[in-house]
Amino acid sequence: MSNKQYASINIQKKEGNNRLKKSFTKFLTVMSAAVIMGSVFAGDKAFASETTINPGSLDMPTINVLNFNSVTLDGTIQNSYANIDGFTITDSRGSGAGWNVVVTASQFTSLDNKVLPKGSLSIAAPTVTAQEGSSLASLIATTPGIIDKDDVGVKILSAPANEGMGKFDIAFPANALDLTLNPKDVYAGTYTSTIKINLTTGP
Repeated sequence: MSNKQYASINIQKKEGNNRLKKSFTKFLTVMSAAVIMGSVFAGDKAFASETTINPGSLDMPTINVLNFNSVTLDGTIQNSYANIDGFTITDSRGSGAGWNVVVTASQFTSLDNKVLPKGSLSIAAPTVTAQEGSSLASLIATTPGIIDKDDVGVKILSAPANEGMGKFDIAFPANALDLTLNPKDVYAGTYTSTIKINLTTGP
């Protein structure tokens, strides 16, 4: 009898433990579901935010072109040289339209109206360095050429579409402007030319 009673008690304890386990399991399941639902609701929250980006401008400062060195005629082909100071081009338009720098020069004319032949003045190609955050400088074309042969001049710098955005430092080698003097064409005197450097939009 005693053994049976103890056996009965043992069985009841086991059933009680099972009920406790089942209840605890249900509690954990409910709590887990609540945590999951809370996470879903928190993840569904979103906030709209915007900003307006206004365009800047396409700018180039006034460029300093130095005087040519004087020449003493000696009966041979000679050259007179001039330097061009460096400058910075800024494209903050945010349009990707591209830009060009074109250089033209008028025919050299003396004070007593003598002229040097057209096609006497050439310009060296500049170098381009992009400032931090700007487009690649290597994609900006640089070209040398004759700048006094016509009114078109030479496109010494050209940024294609979607390039040339930001700030770019432009530099020229020494003696960037080269005036060739053939003895058969040159009369002694002081000659002048008007050199124009224009920044225009478009590739």
